[in-house]
Amino acid sequence: MIGKDWSHFAAGSREALAKIGDHIRRTPTIRFFGPTTERDGAPVFLKLEGMQRSGSFKFRGALHALLSLDPSEAQKGVVTCSSGNHGRAVALAAQTIGVPAWVFVPEWVDVVKLEGIRKAGANVRVGGASYDEAEQLALDDARQSGRTFLPPFDHPQVIEGQGTLALEILEQVPDVETVLL
Repeated sequence: MIGKDWSHFAAGSREALAKIGDHIRRTPTIRFFGPTTERDGAPVFLKLEGMQRSGSFKFRGALHALLSLDPSEAQKGVVTCSSGNHGRAVALAAQTIGVPAWVFVPEWVDVVKLEGIRKAGANVRVGGASYDEAEQLALDDARQSGRTFLPPFDHPQVIEGQGTLALEILEQVPDVETVLL
């Protein structure tokens, strides 16, 4: 949960929005009129990131991280591990800007998400009975190949890119007090 003070990450996300703005969809925010229409007396709104180019907000972070690579890193490409949304986002972002991408997925990955990663043109490596095993394969590959490893969330440029979502919410619902992610 993020409260009204957004200043601790807003500057980085504003810079990220300037970088990725031409490549992302500005998704709508709609008022929710379901069974729970209010939270603590306030209306509930939904940000429709399922309409984003990769089908999730993960595209924002992946694209910003890729656009933040220096040219030699971009030329070598990126490696990531994902069980779905992040891998698809990295694959699509890499395709969008012409950066080679390798996506490692665990053996149990959802076939629809796997197909989305493949369709976006990433080099897919299936391996590992668990996510941790697949991630270790990705880390080993990055270390051996010299490619940049791009984690799904614990990365400054990924966080700033994903934070552009909050900037849009603030534009679309200026009186928002709390955002639940």
